Amino acid sequence: MGFVQCEHLKNLKQMIPEKLVVRYGILRKSYLLVLVLALVPWMALTAEQEGGLTAYQMTEDQAGYISLNSYIKVYPIRDENIEIEEALQIHDSLFFHISQQEQLGENRGGWVKFKISNETETRRFAHIGICRDLALVEVYRISNGIPSKITTIGSDIHPSERAIPSPTSVFEVPLAAGETSLFYARAKLMPKMSNIHYYHFTLGDDFFEYFTNHLNRNLLWAIFAGVMILFSVFSFVMFFSFKERIFILYSLFMFSLTWYFVSQHQLISYYIKLPAEYLHNYIPGISILFITLISYYYLEHYLKLKERMPKFNLYFKVYAYLAGSLGILHFFIFENRSIGFDLSNYAIVFYLLLTLYPILRLYFNGVKEAKVMLYSAILLIIGGLTYTLTLLRVIPHNTLSINSFQIGAMAFSGLLFYGLFDKINAIQKEKLKFRIEKEKTDDLLFNILPAEVAKELKENGHFEARDFSAVSVLFTDFKDFTATSSKLSAVELVKEVNHCFVAFDQIMEKHRVEKIKTIGDSYMAAGGLETHSPSQAKEVVLAGIEMQEFLQKRRSEIGRSNRHAFEMRVGIHTGPVVAGIVGVKKFQYDIWGDTVNTASRIESGGEVGKVNISEATYQFIKDDPDFCFEERPAFEVKGKGIIKMWFVSKSKSRLERELAQNSETVVS
Repeated sequence: MGFVQCEHLKNLKQMIPEKLVVRYGILRKSYLLVLVLALVPWMALTAEQEGGLTAYQMTEDQAGYISLNSYIKVYPIRDENIEIEEALQIHDSLFFHISQQEQLGENRGGWVKFKISNETETRRFAHIGICRDLALVEVYRISNGIPSKITTIGSDIHPSERAIPSPTSVFEVPLAAGETSLFYARAKLMPKMSNIHYYHFTLGDDFFEYFTNHLNRNLLWAIFAGVMILFSVFSFVMFFSFKERIFILYSLFMFSLTWYFVSQHQLISYYIKLPAEYLHNYIPGISILFITLISYYYLEHYLKLKERMPKFNLYFKVYAYLAGSLGILHFFIFENRSIGFDLSNYAIVFYLLLTLYPILRLYFNGVKEAKVMLYSAILLIIGGLTYTLTLLRVIPHNTLSINSFQIGAMAFSGLLFYGLFDKINAIQKEKLKFRIEKEKTDDLLFNILPAEVAKELKENGHFEARDFSAVSVLFTDFKDFTATSSKLSAVELVKEVNHCFVAFDQIMEKHRVEKIKTIGDSYMAAGGLETHSPSQAKEVVLAGIEMQEFLQKRRSEIGRSNRHAFEMRVGIHTGPVVAGIVGVKKFQYDIWGDTVNTASRIESGGEVGKVNISEATYQFIKDDPDFCFEERPAFEVKGKGIIKMWFVSKSKSRLERELAQNSETVVS
């Protein structure tokens, strides 16, 4: 049957015109050619995806930093002893593109390879930087299948021991015009690192420009650190001047900001030799904890959140401790460092956003401090956004833009420092107000109490009673006060008594005699409670005489208007007394003892318009030329027996001298 079919086909073929047979052959060959042309790119693409390596092509218009992620392939290292010669023998199909790193599985490192091609017409000195979370990277350049080691870099290498002293791991790649070079790098991850994110290499075009920018940036960092430290020191000094906690908080805040930025830039690694795990993990974590807590306490104290937003402040404080602590705790909680690091970053970002809530709320409530804080935060946010947009290449990469976050931080700190000066003004006003009130209180206290007593009461809160051996006590009493007051209205009576007692107070102050108290129409004073000198008796006697002189002058003034004037007796006795303060509310300084009772009796035994003194007082002043004495008959005092007394007045020489002084005063 098959033979019959073949014969049939032969007969059929002979029946088809030759022209159609030729066209059919051409068509079949065309289809075959199209199929081959389609398969070649597909096979090339498949080969490229399976094991091929695309070279990054440097061009004349390249600027800034280029990520080499799309041009990198990684072979995970299971055996740490794989050397470069063995790595060169590994088939391309066993390497993974960086986008396929999820397929690498758990590993502690890998062989990384990439190509760079200089498509320009000049020799280029490019530089390549690696992620700081790579602990150790050995870089080889492959020429004609022969490897040559370029450098060893990574976080485990101290900056001073690198080929290019820098806190970042960078190596130079010189490329001739038109040259294409293959690079292999054995990379070792830091402990607890995720292999998914950190096989990253970046390419910069001009190494010399990079080095110049690096020096400029370090200069800006030095300026930044210097300015921040100055802010911190000034605020610390101001703390000792004003004794306000806000200044020490600001000082710590500025110090923590400086430490954070310096540790982020790894400048601390120049001076402190610590394991890379501490430099890159724990020191930044401690910085985050410190800056979070200090910023919270500064904000809480500056805006008075305890008083203005007590409930929010409680939750805010708890979250600040949680977010800050997570910067360190995530190293112990999460086996995968990248997960913990991301979670810590999210917590800090949310904390920063949370700080805006009380600032905005108090700002719209008209709180002046919130206004300063809001403007400061805006400057910091602008700096942070500019820096982020620079990294994303939205904004051109230059010295200003790449350092915009630090500049924003300086502006933020400066405006807060200005806010402290505003705080100083407020404190000064409060202190001035307090000082005025204190002076009023002190004046009132010193009006009520002797200076020494008031001073001791202020310092100790109490005054110990004291004994005095020789105090001259003065008593006065208006004659027929009840009868005289009945002839005056209540207003006139109080006005007249006050007028007399004010004059008496001035006389006491003139002679440094201490007013003790007034009881109705009686006036009591004493000399010698502060200054224990023989002249104290003389000053009390002179005060008593001048009190009588005032009343005589007052009677002559009032007599012309047919008004009633007071007449008065004055008695003085010298002897021992006990002085102290009585009571807690409306307390009063007073004196007690037999001397006080005797002085009262001496006053009762006196005469209107005269000053009556006891023998004890007489013994103190009897030889003084300023006085004249009139001895009186012995006077029996109830409970005291017979007491000698004298009337005392100013001597003629004393009166002439006072008259001369008054005349000179009038002429001048």
